[in-house]
Amino acid sequence: MAKSKYLKVALVAGLGLLGACSFLGDKADDHLGVVCNDDARIFRADQLNTMLATHFGEDRILRLAEDVELMQASADAGTDLNAAGDAYRADFIKFAIVLLAEQGIKVALSDYDEAVDRLKDLPELISDINRIEAKVAIQCSGVT
Repeated sequence: MAKSKYLKVALVAGLGLLGACSFLGDKADDHLGVVCNDDARIFRADQLNTMLATHFGEDRILRLAEDVELMQASADAGTDLNAAGDAYRADFIKFAIVLLAEQGIKVALSDYDEAVDRLKDLPELISDINRIEAKVAIQCSGVT
């Protein structure tokens, strides 16, 4: 009888843990929209550039714009997008550090997703970043 009770408790606890892990995994996947293909990666980067240019000026994002052009050229050539995408991510992190510092927010960023999250500290970007997340999710769902 006691073994049965402990087995049930262990089973319920195990199922709860699996559910929590699944939930956390889903939340991590939702971060700035999980990109489903190279077109979505380029779309997301282009949307971020448009947002940043709108708020801070085109002259501030020249390097990021060049990176998106390189990503598009890689896709058009049928080559792997990883190197061009990594260049964009690195430049995006540098841009975010400088922009946040100008706003009085000192940060050390090592990750693209962290950079996007920290840009949400700027009230003028919160809704735009959320819109980009939604657009990427819609594009990847196959519904346009």
